[in-house]
Amino acid sequence: FGCGANLANLKKDVRKVLTKGWYEADLKSAQLAIVATLWDIPVVKDFLKTGESFWSNILEFLEAPPEAKSLIKDYTYGVVFGMSRERLETELTEELKKFGVDNKFLSHPIISSLLKARTKYIQKVKAQGYIVDAFGKKFSVKNDVLSLIARQAQSYEMALIHPVFQLAEQTED
Repeated sequence: FGCGANLANLKKDVRKVLTKGWYEADLKSAQLAIVATLWDIPVVKDFLKTGESFWSNILEFLEAPPEAKSLIKDYTYGVVFGMSRERLETELTEELKKFGVDNKFLSHPIISSLLKARTKYIQKVKAQGYIVDAFGKKFSVKNDVLSLIARQAQSYEMALIHPVFQLAEQTED
């Protein structure tokens, strides 16, 4: 999730047209793995170790068609990046109705675990008064803890992908 207008916020089909000929890399379930580690969520860690696709799993759980994957991704990342429980419930219920699907999203074991751990982590960060990102930079808590934990998770994603950028700079391809 970038700040402001950027390629990452475009729909995949639009982004593919604009970046035709570019190499594309995807860190499979990276944000789930990052917060599972930062927020200490054994259920998520154990699931990711199985190698099963989270997206296939949740679509099956919701009894939703493959076309709903993009929507489910948006709201899963909403959990990771601080969308309110109320907004998750009301907005997603309306969106899933378009697919003829009942909203069981918040009762999925991974989503439920993420929300519980997020609440606990927010309390920890508030009590601690700061977070430290993947690069060792310390950020003090002022008001918006959700933005800070999103920043922290994103810093770990950048740390994971950075070696790929370094390699790309060293090659002619």
